[in-house]
Amino acid sequence: MDYVIHVVSHAKHNRSARAALPKNPSKRQYLGENQIRVVRGRPRVVTEDFVKKYLSQLMAKQEAHEIEVRTPDGRKVDLLTLTPEPVPAVTPLPHPPLDSVANDKRFPTPVGYKYIPPYVND
Repeated sequence: MDYVIHVVSHAKHNRSARAALPKNPSKRQYLGENQIRVVRGRPRVVTEDFVKKYLSQLMAKQEAHEIEVRTPDGRKVDLLTLTPEPVPAVTPLPHPPLDSVANDKRFPTPVGYKYIPPYVND
């Protein structure tokens, strides 16, 4: 299974966590011994083997609100168990009323209006 790593160090929802850190985190994060570079706005796809190998590093960066590990469909991954969040239940949208002449608004006939039937035959 593949995972996607996002840099969230400068996301809006991490403002208070970022303020509590001793220094401002970088928009670029380097992971693993080969220093895989992950940049904000450009998520990086990694394999399950990579996640298992560098799990401690990923957990530390996720605790510091610098990265998020997600599945390719966007669900967050719990790094302790490597299981994604359950898919949220989608509530069906209400069906709009059918378009029908019976649903049209009735307007009063203007004064002097004569109904002319449509031209049918020759």
